[in-house]
Amino acid sequence: MKLTVRLVSFFISLVVATPSSGDTTAALSRVTAPQLVEKLKGAPVTVLNFWATWCEPCKEEFPEFLRVKKEFEKKGVRLLLVSMDFNSQERAVRAFLVQNKVSFETYLREGGDNEFIQAVLPDWSGVLPTTAFFNRDGKLVKMVQAKIDEKKLKAEINNILKTKEKKP
Repeated sequence: MKLTVRLVSFFISLVVATPSSGDTTAALSRVTAPQLVEKLKGAPVTVLNFWATWCEPCKEEFPEFLRVKKEFEKKGVRLLLVSMDFNSQERAVRAFLVQNKVSFETYLREGGDNEFIQAVLPDWSGVLPTTAFFNRDGKLVKMVQAKIDEKKLKAEINNILKTKEKKP
């Protein structure tokens, strides 16, 4: 009986966590700190959001990031979503991304927390959610170590875009 319950639970978790062939969910890739730092350069604005499946404020703000991405992608704004879940929680991360209909590549942090934090954002306390805004050169412009709403997210992006337009 216990074996049957375990097998049923296992197969249910596979069905819930595995995208169907009709899903448009992009790949979830593991990313090291040096790889992530390289991705911060090039776009007029890069918005980097650190989140986790166990973080309620992260889950609450997540749909706002997806709406803002759609609104600003024509202006070249890049959104990088990095899950700080453990690699062993990859199935839960994938299920969350499917549930939220994420249709672009997202990332799962590879490596230890402290080393990762120090390499990407040395002033970051490690609190989740955290959102950082970078300019075209990959320079940190602003970091918010708390839940951020859609209005503030848009304002920060627009501020960086306007700064870019003012420079010769």
